[in-house]
Amino acid sequence: MPASMAMTSWMGSDFTIDDLVKEPFLARDYTIATSFEGQRGGVAVYEYTLTPKPDAAVVWGKIVLQFRQADSVSTWQGYYSEDGKLARELTFSEYKTKSGKVIPTRLVMQSADKAGAHTTIDYEDIAFDVPIFAGLANSV
Repeated sequence: MPASMAMTSWMGSDFTIDDLVKEPFLARDYTIATSFEGQRGGVAVYEYTLTPKPDAAVVWGKIVLQFRQADSVSTWQGYYSEDGKLARELTFSEYKTKSGKVIPTRLVMQSADKAGAHTTIDYEDIAFDVPIFAGLANSV
């Protein structure tokens, strides 16, 4: 897939293809600095600001990530344009324990320029540490 398609909408949603495949490369492409430690909305959080490394081929001017201090689970992510304006935000909620892991089961992506428009992903069921080909072996 050409890089120009990375920011296209995923299945007509507010999520992009880049959102789904790029996250593992954040540490490679961005410099990470702690920007806040304390209470937000009654929850103790850590906040990190990611700024692009000079040679990184990235879309965002910066990304801000916020995690709960108690369990390091995501609460919020902000994606900022090169001029420092918030372009979109991803909010995490509805925390549940699934397969022994605490995860947010509701993700809401909202673009700053589309008032009221958003895409919500709700995980109803999820399993971890399942062999990828387990289901295929039984169907052959």
